[in-house]
Amino acid sequence: MNNTVKYIFIVVFMLEFSDFGFGLIAPVPQFSTPAMCLTSDGSVRSLETGVFCFTHAFGRTCWPGGRFYQESPGGTFSISGLVTGNLSYAPVVEACRSIGGEIDEGAMALNYLSTFGTLATKAQNLNFIQNLKDKTRGHKFIPVYNNTALGSVRLFTKDTNKYPVINLDYNGVMADSELQSFSNIVISQVPSLSVQYMIDKAKKVLESGIKVDLVNLKKQLEGIAAIRDLLEKNMNFFINTLGNMKGSDYGKILDNAAEVIVYTSQNSIGQSKNSTDSTKTEKMINLCEKSLKELDIFILAKNNVRSVFENVMNLAKQIPGSEPYDTDDMIKNPRKYTIPVFLVSEALKKDEKMIKLFFEADVLKSQLLVAKNKLEALKAVKENFFTNLDKKIMELNDKISTLAKKKKIFEKILEEYTVKRTKQDMGGIVRKVFEELQKDISDTAQNYGKIVQSIQETQSVQDNQFIATLTEYQKRLAPLETTMKGYVAYKDGMTQMVENAYQKALNEKNVILQKVAQEIRNHINEINALLNPIIALLNNQQSADELWQKSFQKINILSNFLLIDKANLETLFTTIGADDIIIKSSIISLNTGVLTEIQAINEVQKRIVFGKIYGTYVEANLLKKRMTADSKDDQKSFNAVWEKYLQDGNTSLVFSEYNDIVLQKNKIKDVLSQSLIILSAIDKSSLDIQNLIKEVGLLLAPVGAETTLDKIFENNVISKLKSKRLL
Repeated sequence: MNNTVKYIFIVVFMLEFSDFGFGLIAPVPQFSTPAMCLTSDGSVRSLETGVFCFTHAFGRTCWPGGRFYQESPGGTFSISGLVTGNLSYAPVVEACRSIGGEIDEGAMALNYLSTFGTLATKAQNLNFIQNLKDKTRGHKFIPVYNNTALGSVRLFTKDTNKYPVINLDYNGVMADSELQSFSNIVISQVPSLSVQYMIDKAKKVLESGIKVDLVNLKKQLEGIAAIRDLLEKNMNFFINTLGNMKGSDYGKILDNAAEVIVYTSQNSIGQSKNSTDSTKTEKMINLCEKSLKELDIFILAKNNVRSVFENVMNLAKQIPGSEPYDTDDMIKNPRKYTIPVFLVSEALKKDEKMIKLFFEADVLKSQLLVAKNKLEALKAVKENFFTNLDKKIMELNDKISTLAKKKKIFEKILEEYTVKRTKQDMGGIVRKVFEELQKDISDTAQNYGKIVQSIQETQSVQDNQFIATLTEYQKRLAPLETTMKGYVAYKDGMTQMVENAYQKALNEKNVILQKVAQEIRNHINEINALLNPIIALLNNQQSADELWQKSFQKINILSNFLLIDKANLETLFTTIGADDIIIKSSIISLNTGVLTEIQAINEVQKRIVFGKIYGTYVEANLLKKRMTADSKDDQKSFNAVWEKYLQDGNTSLVFSEYNDIVLQKNKIKDVLSQSLIILSAIDKSSLDIQNLIKEVGLLLAPVGAETTLDKIFENNVISKLKSKRLL
């Protein structure tokens, strides 16, 4: 019986906890603490999630959601009979996650002091929820914690009623905007950041599946913590040191410096000025010097806090995050430099120009010093310096090109002309070209020197742009240095070149003279070897005609060679001057020798021809007598033969005589004709030769004259034969 009743009770008990509509078997605990959900903006709110169902020891059951239940007031959240333990509250975590939040056990403990529990119970409940979030990957945010005497205390901002958290970007670190926001919170409310506590929380967030770059996040937190610590220690020092600096004293430095820098940027050294105001450069120099003096005073004050400031800036620079574009960007959006900018801003009473000047003072001084150098260079270097320099270098190149052409002309003239002239020709074309090239080289070298000097005068200019531009021009000029040195050396050697050329020409003349002289000697020796035997015969009153005829052709060839030698002497003579005395005397002597030898040839020829023509002339007169003499006077005459023919009628003797006369006549005519030509060509100063030529001429010409052999032959021989019709 008892067993039956017990069985029925168990069934009924199980049905009460089942889903068959019989209601909740396990009653809802009357004690609980509302669950609070932390969102990304740092606010927290209670969760109202309807009901959540879970597994109890006797079955499934559902309780009102959004709460953590306790069996006693301020008791632990561990309820006996919950089969799944704290995972039974997983729906609470999911409900918070669905609105982008995280269950905030810390806020629950602070807001529900009476129910959350104290001391050990509080610790158990905190661990209960943290363990729940560990299991459900429910960690989402990294709250801000401050180191205190009591340990790491979570920051709560009363004015906003929020618990600030760190928001991470897709890289798992604080973005620039978050760095700036976080730094502002740290400045005002976190004198000592609990970095390690926050990193431990970050690890849980990472384990919950959210990307966290623990290394760089730690660098960000440690950097900001270190800077905040310096801020805490040095804020009053900064304010006391810089607080008395007035914007009215230094506010115009930036504007004045900007005006100077703009002016120098708009004007290039050595180029035309951007401003038509001729005194503008001088005004800018004065303004630059004034700005530098004021800036030096400002920098002296900055130097008092420089070591701390640079330390703060270096720490900020090492924080992972982007760099500002410029000072204005850093002041407007300081990002990781928020605390350093705040430090300076507070010390300078938030005067924006003073803040900017503080950050830019050192760079600005460097810029003004550069600007000052450029302004002094703008004043010192002539306007359009580079334009004029470019023009001068181009002109120099043109002149060098002209020098190259004139150099070739000079060398060509020297080569071609000096073989025909001597030093006296320096007054002519050689001297003209020589002096012109000498002057052009000197002028070009002087122009090159002026260009180099103008460049050297600007060596003190320290402007980088000017130096870079000047360097390019120096590169263009550099090759010309070697060229000009070469031309100057060439100019110095031109006189010696002329001397060498004339000496070479003189040597060549001597070589030519020696060659012609040797040829003349050889030809004369050969001629004399042929003439001497002939002269010997003539001197012994012997006939030299045969030997002359045998040697005449070779003598004539050698005589022509002598005439060629004489022409070569005359050509060589045209190439010498009045100072070539030795060559001139040699040419005259050789020329005289040639003329003497030719005269000797003519003399021998004249003697040969005269003797030959005179004998033939006598023979011609005897032939005339033979054709004209009376038979009584000359029994050997043609008339004697003719009379005999008339007596006996025998023609054989007549024709024999006729033929013999014809042969003798023609032979005499040939000899006389050739001899007459020779006599006419040689010296006719002798009266005997003149008379002989005249007499021979009567025998030969003109044709048909009564004195010619042909006419006498016709009148005295032919006419008789024709009269008897023998011809």
